[in-house]
Amino acid sequence: MAKENRPSNKENFSPKRSGKRGEKYGEYGKVYKNPRKGKKSPASLPKPGEKRLFVATPVELPFYLQIKRALSPLLKGKWVEGFNLHLTHLFIGNDKPEEWKIRLPKPEGEIATGKIGILGNRILYLEALHPQISQIYQKLIGEKGERINPQILNRPFRPHITLARLKTPPTPQLLRKIEELNSSLPSIKFPFQVYLYSSTLTPKGPIYKKEWEM
Repeated sequence: MAKENRPSNKENFSPKRSGKRGEKYGEYGKVYKNPRKGKKSPASLPKPGEKRLFVATPVELPFYLQIKRALSPLLKGKWVEGFNLHLTHLFIGNDKPEEWKIRLPKPEGEIATGKIGILGNRILYLEALHPQISQIYQKLIGEKGERINPQILNRPFRPHITLARLKTPPTPQLLRKIEELNSSLPSIKFPFQVYLYSSTLTPKGPIYKKEWEM
């Protein structure tokens, strides 16, 4: 199926302003909210038959509460709910689930957790370690690369489990506490199962649903 060309934010907005502050006229005379105001444009919403999709491995961390108790006093941000923890292999975005009914290779062994780190000053994460993790990513983009946003493909793949999203850059105190935690943090293993997930965004947080095992 041909890749859908979705206009960028610059293409969505023309210089002509509407009567309301923070809004601009886009194509076909429709009013689009300015993304800088934190509002979604219609282009970011799933079309009929589509869902917000990603491919991931579910994770259970018995020491997650320990991490939260140790770092919460030093961290400004939003923690991922324990039941939503996962290792993301690929974020797809809005697409039809049936387009992703593909079989992936079954890796041997289990995935191990590593150390805590911070990615781009915005993501508190836990390392995910397995020699075949990158093969899942390569298989997905090899079969369905034409359906994936080029901006996602241009990002380096770094296997990790997101723990929290930071609202402010990490402080020296937080970095020291992470080092301290890493010196005694246990490593656990979890099954290498891969699912296609759909995500529904709500004011209270995302709701994830397993569509099927891949």
